[in-house]
Amino acid sequence: CSTSNWLGQRDADKAERLFNDWSNKEASKFEKEYIPSGGSEEQGGGATLVVVSVLVELQGDQTTFDGAGFSFAGTKDVLSSVAGDVMVDGGYCVNAAEVFWTPSDRKEVLTKRDIILDFPELVDF
Repeated sequence: CSTSNWLGQRDADKAERLFNDWSNKEASKFEKEYIPSGGSEEQGGGATLVVVSVLVELQGDQTTFDGAGFSFAGTKDVLSSVAGDVMVDGGYCVNAAEVFWTPSDRKEVLTKRDIILDFPELVDF
């Protein structure tokens, strides 16, 4: 699933607040933050499902977010559009970006049941 909001040039403060609200909302869905130590040689826990949330605040109005999160093809199209749009003006059009994913611990395995319980709004494709 995806959410987008367009704000005018004069609404930069409102855009930043909205981005921060969405970022905090997404962060609260993830139970912990795991950062392995440098040179870590931990072994993986096996095959797992992964949930990734990408938040981007861009200047401009050319990026379309329709279809993201509802199908594999729609999500791929939106990510390709964002990838192209962030290169405009040497990347200066990107105001903020944040990526969350789970599981972050190499030993953790995320099951379909875990996803249904922790992320009920997600669509399985």
